[in-house]
Amino acid sequence: AVLVECLTDNINRTVGEVRHAFTRSGGNLGTEGSVSYMFAKKGLIIYEKSKIADYDQLFELALENGADDVKDEGDIYEVLCETADFGKLKEALDTICDDPDVAELTQIPDNTTSLEPEKSEKLQKLIDTLEDSDDVQNVYHNADIAD
Repeated sequence: AVLVECLTDNINRTVGEVRHAFTRSGGNLGTEGSVSYMFAKKGLIIYEKSKIADYDQLFELALENGADDVKDEGDIYEVLCETADFGKLKEALDTICDDPDVAELTQIPDNTTSLEPEKSEKLQKLIDTLEDSDDVQNVYHNADIAD
């Protein structure tokens, strides 16, 4: 599933561009909201491990201020929260590190789907085409892209 967020002054032009990108990639453009149920709107804050001196302090502070999850993902720490808690959580985490690598509201897929390398390449081309459009703000997907 691919979720595309757009901001436009000409809906017909934007829908045409997005539909064309999907068609060229062998996909289909669904109706508004047809895949949104597969994603959850969340707050996401990411820090490089080198920026955080004490993981336990990050973990404890995050959970006390509304974080749903704190993950150790290789060389980064990923903090997820509900959108309503994002501001409060970000403000609290700024007390230990005011320079996150990512701090945004995003769409997190409920489940991911593994793709074969050739389909991964096709999806990446679709995402690149969509992101090149001036009206496309964000592109989210639930693919686990193979390397």
